[in-house]
Amino acid sequence: MYWFAIDREGVDIAELPKNILPIWQRQVWEGLNFLHWRSLIEKSKYSAIFTRQPVVMEYITERLINQVCQEIKKGDIELLKSHPLIKAQAKDYIKATQVELILNPVIEKALAMMSGQRNLKIQLQQILSTLREQYPGEPGYAAGNILNLLALLQVDLTGFDFYNLIIWQAELKNVNLHQVNFSHCDLANSIFRQSFSSVLSVAFSLDGKVLATGDANGEIRLWNVADGQHLLTCQGYANWIKSIAFSPDGQTFAIGSDAQTIRVYDVSTGICLQVLEGHSDRVWSIALGPDGLMLASGSEDQTVRLWDIRDGKCINTLQGHTNLIRSVAFSSEGSILASSSEDQTIKLWDIPTGLCLKTFQGHTQGVRTVAFSPNGSMLVSSGKDETIKLWDVKTGECLKTLRSQKKGCMTK
Repeated sequence: MYWFAIDREGVDIAELPKNILPIWQRQVWEGLNFLHWRSLIEKSKYSAIFTRQPVVMEYITERLINQVCQEIKKGDIELLKSHPLIKAQAKDYIKATQVELILNPVIEKALAMMSGQRNLKIQLQQILSTLREQYPGEPGYAAGNILNLLALLQVDLTGFDFYNLIIWQAELKNVNLHQVNFSHCDLANSIFRQSFSSVLSVAFSLDGKVLATGDANGEIRLWNVADGQHLLTCQGYANWIKSIAFSPDGQTFAIGSDAQTIRVYDVSTGICLQVLEGHSDRVWSIALGPDGLMLASGSEDQTVRLWDIRDGKCINTLQGHTNLIRSVAFSSEGSILASSSEDQTIKLWDIPTGLCLKTFQGHTQGVRTVAFSPNGSMLVSSGKDETIKLWDVKTGECLKTLRSQKKGCMTK
């Protein structure tokens, strides 16, 4: 019956089994037929749509609100997990009704029960922690419901951690999600400020004012970090944007992609200024030198290339890896380049000569990322073997190995 209170306009028998957890369609039919027999719901003569009696609807809605508030207070969730309080994919007028008749009354009643917003916020965060610890990956609507309640409460979500939660039916079009962690989340049927594909690469401008994101549809978006507003979208002419790098002055940025090319764009206009061609396979990683004049790229063709950004010419091709290049990074003074590969090694290259200075070995699977310390004396690497290693650049010695608590080290 609660689904009739939520859907408002009636329940389509073809859609209901997709929403109910974990009941089977046969059981849905049995339940609907029983309610119909009791005259609690009505069936359309011309479609498989069931509707409810208005007086029954009011009673069920009130019962839904009371039950949800009790669950929030006790932290023992059942209804909150099995039913969405709002359906983010519904028509706007339906969502407005759900907010007015369900979400707002839940908030009003819960605030009174919890003696204010501070206590309610703490309790909702505690429920999220319980979901993550006790029900990891379990399908349900609880996290999405809590996120919707926090948003309507106008809670500042900056820094909130939703890692590894199932977040269904979250209505986030008008919500500021600055520094919110949605990694490894299932966001099915949730609505954001703007639709986008899987984000594969990110980069900040040196001054931290602009964020660039590259996705699996070949689009690059620039965002204003201060307010989260979308600035512009560029077409990357490829399917997957695998790497993004800003110039030191923040006026341009470059991308590496499946298209086997590197493209350079103007930050203010989004116009493609230059296309660097030479790799024979996907470009997995790019980096701009500290002077902004040289660009390094690592490719699936097992080579690292150095480019003059001014004329787009390839200065040197560095060979030695025996598998695809995952990551490239310049030292702070720009004289050394590090590259990491699926061949489980890291190589240091002398940029003026193109000679390989050292090869670091120690990872037991592919090395996804490398980065220099600010003074250039240490190098850090992360691998698919679930380790992070710190290296002495001069000696090549592995100084420390850190083990990941979560599967794989994949971040750039």
